Amino acid sequence: MKKRILTLALAVLLLLSVIPSAAAAETADAAAEPMAVVPVRVAIPAQEYYSKAFEVLTIVNRERAANGLQPLTMDASLLETAMLRAAEIYVYFDHTRPDGTLCFTANDRMYGENIAAGQTTPASVMQAWMNSEGHRDNILGSYTTVGIGCVLVDGRYYWTQCFGRDLSAAASAASYADGPRTREVLALYDVRFEDVDYTSWYGDAVEWAVGSGVTNGTSMNPLLFSPGAYCSRAQMVTFLWRAVGYPEPTMTASPFTDVQDGSQYYYKAVLWAVEEGITNGTSATTFSPGDTVTRAQVVTFLWRAADQPAPSTTVSPFTDIASGQYYYDAVLSAAENGITTGTSATTFSPGAPCTRAQIVTFLWRVATGG
Repeated sequence: MKKRILTLALAVLLLLSVIPSAAAAETADAAAEPMAVVPVRVAIPAQEYYSKAFEVLTIVNRERAANGLQPLTMDASLLETAMLRAAEIYVYFDHTRPDGTLCFTANDRMYGENIAAGQTTPASVMQAWMNSEGHRDNILGSYTTVGIGCVLVDGRYYWTQCFGRDLSAAASAASYADGPRTREVLALYDVRFEDVDYTSWYGDAVEWAVGSGVTNGTSMNPLLFSPGAYCSRAQMVTFLWRAVGYPEPTMTASPFTDVQDGSQYYYKAVLWAVEEGITNGTSATTFSPGDTVTRAQVVTFLWRAADQPAPSTTVSPFTDIASGQYYYDAVLSAAENGITTGTSATTFSPGAPCTRAQIVTFLWRVATGG
């Protein structure tokens, strides 16, 4: 039976798992069937709790002291890995990562891992681990360092312990603060959205968008794409940024007062779009990330990203597109290149909101000529 990406709402009976060593994991994994092979970038908006991670460390070292063992040191590198792994097990509850690789690929300093889901406090997750022989063996093992992760996603806590033997740098609780963070995880999916007609005009575009990491839908259980939902400006520039390969922006600060949090999923996309001249925002100081993106804005973003190719005609086929409008050449170029034919034979509807199905179709046609 193929391994599948586990979603939060699935009934997971086994909430605890332990992996004692890399060698044992490799032996077990060799017999497993391969995962589905459609790569998808999954955005995981989580609340990260470093304070709870250090509370777990206190309990770990109390248990070790009671057994005559030296305390573990919180390793800075393993701490960040543990937070990442805590987010990853929301997507796929396993010691295999969502991309199909072993957990040890997350950090070459890691030699053992405990994972858990559902416990709400450091004390309760430690009690569960200590009541499990394999987990207890890791906690009381010959390791000298540890990284501990705790994230809250969709109202459920996910916990990890990543054990090591050599210290990169000691992590101090005073140096970390709890807070929201959106991580993007590469996952392998066997995706068929329940609300997508794959024989429709946008079916091929949805498959391309998922396979290219442009979007992974709007819901994991049920698995939905929401083709008719309207897109925001933030979503549009993020789709475009992902479609061109997630380029790293060179800007170090946002010019917009409403795009300031580096953990926002669209932060880098907006900075990249600004420095590439794709958008200047809705004013000198605002981007309006939550505003619904219009058809005129979408084709203009795509046209600017393509270095503003000049249309071969200056005569608009649409009665609602007039010369002098900022999107005039972009609409003409989109029409003659088959990106869109408008909303009718004579109208483009520049101010109409753009749906998710329309946007991924536009992107697909630009990327593939489809």
